[in-house]
Amino acid sequence: MTLKSSSLHNKFNAKHRFHITPAMIVSFITLLLFYISGVILLVNRAENYGHLYHQTPDIIKMEQLNAVSKMIGFRQLGIGFVVILAIVFAMLEFNYLFSQKKLDFFLSQPTSNRKRFWTRYCQGFLSFLVIYFLTIALTLLTAAIMRTLNGAVMTEALMAFAYAIVVFFTFYNGTILGIMVSGNLFSAVIMSVFCLSVISCVELLITGYKSIFFVTYSSYTNEMYLLSPVYDAVMTYASSNNVFGYYTASMNMSDVKTIINVCLPFIIDSAISAAVYLILALIAYKRRKTEWAGKTICFGPVQKLVKISASVICGMVLGALVYNIYPMYDDSKSLLILVAMIMGAFFTSLIVESFLQIDIKAFYKGVLQTVVSVVAVVIIFVIYNSDVFGYDSYVPNSDEIKSGLIVNTSSYGYWDNYNEYNADRADVLEKKMYLTDTDALCKLAEVACDNINSHKNYYYSTGWTIDMGFRLKDGRIVYRQLSIPYDVDTELMDRVFGCDEYKTAYFDIYDDSYMTDEAKSTGFLEFDNYNDYLTGSGLLYDDFKDAYIKDLELYDFSLASSEEYIGIVQFSSYGDNYSSPYISVSYPVYECFQNTTRFLKDNNLYLDKIELGDNITSITVTNYYPGYNLEEMEDTSDLMSESSVEKIYTDSEDFKEIFPHLVLAGQTSDWYASNKLNDQYGVIVTYIAPTDVGDSRVSTYFVFKKGEVPDFVVADTNN
Repeated sequence: MTLKSSSLHNKFNAKHRFHITPAMIVSFITLLLFYISGVILLVNRAENYGHLYHQTPDIIKMEQLNAVSKMIGFRQLGIGFVVILAIVFAMLEFNYLFSQKKLDFFLSQPTSNRKRFWTRYCQGFLSFLVIYFLTIALTLLTAAIMRTLNGAVMTEALMAFAYAIVVFFTFYNGTILGIMVSGNLFSAVIMSVFCLSVISCVELLITGYKSIFFVTYSSYTNEMYLLSPVYDAVMTYASSNNVFGYYTASMNMSDVKTIINVCLPFIIDSAISAAVYLILALIAYKRRKTEWAGKTICFGPVQKLVKISASVICGMVLGALVYNIYPMYDDSKSLLILVAMIMGAFFTSLIVESFLQIDIKAFYKGVLQTVVSVVAVVIIFVIYNSDVFGYDSYVPNSDEIKSGLIVNTSSYGYWDNYNEYNADRADVLEKKMYLTDTDALCKLAEVACDNINSHKNYYYSTGWTIDMGFRLKDGRIVYRQLSIPYDVDTELMDRVFGCDEYKTAYFDIYDDSYMTDEAKSTGFLEFDNYNDYLTGSGLLYDDFKDAYIKDLELYDFSLASSEEYIGIVQFSSYGDNYSSPYISVSYPVYECFQNTTRFLKDNNLYLDKIELGDNITSITVTNYYPGYNLEEMEDTSDLMSESSVEKIYTDSEDFKEIFPHLVLAGQTSDWYASNKLNDQYGVIVTYIAPTDVGDSRVSTYFVFKKGEVPDFVVADTNN
């Protein structure tokens, strides 16, 4: 080895030993300012807010711990900086591949390509690891000095640190893969974005097209997004906020364990994505030729794949945009979506070809890939539009089902943990509802599936919309949105909605662990008959629970679909000085619920059903769709009201003709309201009600029963 080559070799080795770079310094300062200033500001804000609203010291401490958790836990926005640093460090370490001059110099050195790759790879990772570790350590030290650190927050911070390492590797490796298949910096940026997001885009579009074309698609469907790091990062952030609550958290080890379990699938998928990206990057690095520096995309097959993928994705995106601009789906819309998909794929193919050739005049080249792209979007459209695989007609056989669950809109849930809703959610019902009468479930699903497919554009006016989940024996949970027709067999409905398995999951009173002794002692029980209400002590809750559970033996579809409520029992608790979680839970009371009504009467909480009689002073009727009779119209999806017509009645004879046909708004379940009430008219009844300080004028909202709108009201409000 000559003296000159030895000097260059030493210079190369010295350059690639780990050392502090300007990029590291700038990154470290930025992260330090974000994390430490964020902790200081949020902790002080929590303390000032607590003093301002007279929160207890324990609540203030919890809010301060919560503030630290938001900055360094799974809910942190700082993960965005991790993604940016991963991309930046990858570009800094491997940008020499874009310069022929730098490549010639490095290849002249007595160092193998393999060693050169791993030297630079480790340099980039160690650069991030050092600055991120120091940042989190100093942030934790700051929190400790401010006395806003406990075991749960520390554990979450350590877990979140490990998660950040996984995120860095994922986006770092994905960016390196983009660099390895590119010949210049601009192409590398585009290809990095492509590598990191293409699978997420495809999977999201598949889900979107299911919701567009398949009427039975349920929003509760557990979609699996594999090798989708962008989706994983977003869902980890969203899931952690959902578990902790967007406003506050208890900040105990139970919360930390829950969030780890919820986010673990996304973290595992990110780790697998990182490994796949690295393997592909190594393969591309090994096969990459020196003379490819300066090109757009180095590998011919990759060029074709990118062109076809980008064209198909853009075609599908344009089709989805057309649907969202004109949300009603019919045959003409179907043709419009197809045209949009073809145009999107075609023109995107031309643009991508110009980019690949670095010549705008070369857009006409690569005709085969353009044809493949257009044919692909046409095939995709046919598959979804014609439901080639029978998605909308699928109902599992009863022998395939282990158990089922139903999510509908008329549950009586509760709010707690600072307004976090904890009922009528599929994720909650998946743990609570196990319907084992699979024969009845399948028969109901078949009837509901036929109904929703027969009235795709207006199914909501022909039956009750529900989401039904099937736990299959192979471990999957399959959801479908269905529409139970109004003329469904009542006995079949009672078998499903009157069974104990449904009621014990649907009514939270069977599983009220949230109802603590503190909540009962600080809360209150209220009976509301929609005209007035009476309030009693929250300590009465246990007695009410015993009475109500006995009455729920009478609850089934027949009752809920034919009877009005006589009122609602509601329990509410704000805790001590509003410092404890807010809880509100309500339950309907029917006239046949004798145990509940006896409890209410014994505790001076019962109110008779509203009887206005001579107290009425006026009735105001509003026809929202004058000139139409919605009861006789099967499809009202395209109906638009230009202007409503209002009529005020003050004659007592009119009151006698109108009032017997009214039902108090909100005094029925959805099973009743959807089928037996006329929502074309709004009715406000104004009457005189006695109070402790004298008579008071009160206005209450009512609804006409279906088929019972008086003829003179129809005539008066259609002018």
